[in-house]
Amino acid sequence: MNSLPTGREQYLKEGSLTNEEVQLEEVFRGEIPLAVDCLLFNLRPLTLQSPKLQFDSLKYIYAQVVADTTLSQRQQLFQYILKHIEAVSLEAVALIPLIRFETEHTITTPAVQAYLRNRRASFTHPLGATEDLFDLLDAGRVSNNGAVISAMVCFGDRRVCTALRPLRSTISPLEAKAFALASTSQLHECTIEFCLTWLVDLVKKEKFSVAIQIASAVSSMVINDPTLRVQNLHYNFGPFGFSTANMDKTVTLQKALEAYRPIIETLSKARIPSLDLMIELFRDPSGSSHYQAERRRKVATRRQYSDRRASDRRVVNLGSHVNR
Repeated sequence: MNSLPTGREQYLKEGSLTNEEVQLEEVFRGEIPLAVDCLLFNLRPLTLQSPKLQFDSLKYIYAQVVADTTLSQRQQLFQYILKHIEAVSLEAVALIPLIRFETEHTITTPAVQAYLRNRRASFTHPLGATEDLFDLLDAGRVSNNGAVISAMVCFGDRRVCTALRPLRSTISPLEAKAFALASTSQLHECTIEFCLTWLVDLVKKEKFSVAIQIASAVSSMVINDPTLRVQNLHYNFGPFGFSTANMDKTVTLQKALEAYRPIIETLSKARIPSLDLMIELFRDPSGSSHYQAERRRKVATRRQYSDRRASDRRVVNLGSHVNR
């Protein structure tokens, strides 16, 4: 392994980066861990046609990266990799090892959405990136299923949400908890619809342990979005990679929820405390009441505490779906 040229050296050799752009030394405050260099070296030749073994072998390299780095360092490493993908010096497929083997949602979620944005597709087959991720989930080759699904649902494209509907019945309570933890704050029409219709199905099937987590996810999205405006997006997928999205007129959350009043009333009849809290939040989305303001404060405090704990962990296993 010591005889391999480092990822940094390989990039500089080919002129894809200048010395000023290379900042990994600052991230690691000195010598870059050998596992990180080895990961970068192996990411460079990856393509969609690479043998399965070439992807699977990176599991052990990435495990060593996790052991040798902090969460903050891996977050910056992700940004470093993404920068090269956007500069077309790496293929978007270089994100697949992070999506598969990383368990921390603060890395998995943006990696999934970056893959959806940057993976090149044909005009006749625009949802290739979605199908790639769907295949990984279906084959049980993702370490944090909940975070991957949450990232795709919160991406904001109705076509992606539609493709994910068959997976909803397979989500376990543990994966639903990861889904809630990873849910983003930006509100999209298709995301709200996906979660509300999912909740109706969960209540009918009496899967209350999962329903509680999904209700928590929706509540977090509302509490953490300061705009309280709902977007309706349609992304432009194509052979040149993602660059723009068509956005219809945004509306207030209250206006958007008018279309879902029957669903909300149906959920209110379930008399489940967690769902009642979500419904109350919908009735007062601006948080004007003292109760809502206090709840926002508690959620923010809890998330800060969770992020501090996550930054101290080295190896985390959220489920049994790691490809062994």
